[in-house]
Amino acid sequence: MFRIVSKSSLPILSSRCISKNLIKSSLSTNLYQQSLSLSLSYKFINQFQSRFNSTKVNNNEINSTESTTESTESIQRSKEPIITQYNYEDIKKLISNPSPSQTLIDVREPNEYLEGHIKGAINIPYKSTPGALDLSDEEFEDIFKFTKPSKNNELIFYCLAGVRSTASLELASMFGYTKLGNYLGSYEDWVLNEEKNGEIQPKN
Repeated sequence: MFRIVSKSSLPILSSRCISKNLIKSSLSTNLYQQSLSLSLSYKFINQFQSRFNSTKVNNNEINSTESTTESTESIQRSKEPIITQYNYEDIKKLISNPSPSQTLIDVREPNEYLEGHIKGAINIPYKSTPGALDLSDEEFEDIFKFTKPSKNNELIFYCLAGVRSTASLELASMFGYTKLGNYLGSYEDWVLNEEKNGEIQPKN
């Protein structure tokens, strides 16, 4: 069970390397953006296949580790996640005065992220890489090219309208993250408020 803290108000394709320069020169911008999402997804799938093939154990090994596994799971369950709900004003304060102990995560797909995102947010797509936060530090950095968020940090998720951010938050809690935040209004709410405040120009 989560403890909610209210803040303010509320299929396997070719593994051939895709050349970005070739894509940029031969395809439209929209197709290039889509290829980024697909390339990231293929690499993620291949990484998990590699992990699966390299972690075969026999029955004796499974039996000998059952008690240890049960003990570890018991400890993990005892760490009750604290979930904070964020609104536009909260996120505005966060990006105006960023903290190294908080990580803002955009869980939309790469093409959505490239079209516009909240300043300072990193992109960990929920749809194409749902188990990203369960990867080892090395595997994560190999795929995303930046450091995996620490479990000591508060992870604050947003998407387009709050659906993927909520699902991402639930996955993160399963992977051992206990400090979590959700900008439920997400990017739609952000853009609406930024336009209202004259921070960005409305799209025609």
